[in-house]
Amino acid sequence: MLIIMQLVTTITAIKVIFMNKFYDANLIYKAGKKAIAGAPFKYKAQLFEMNQLLETAQLQKAMIEKTYRPTKRN
Repeated sequence: MLIIMQLVTTITAIKVIFMNKFYDANLIYKAGKKAIAGAPFKYKAQLFEMNQLLETAQLQKAMIEKTYRPTKRN
């Protein structure tokens, strides 16, 4: 029983360590800035930049809830 409990705790700890980088709002924000830098003149990029903090929070929430689906590129 103790071995199983330790294994479950270790797996949970590994999930937390590796998944935190996907849930980190600072990294999501930086990725958004990097994506905008490629085409700052496009309408969608300007719209994202105006609402970047809100978009970052929404993306983070969707990733945590596992409901995030990337959209197709236009």
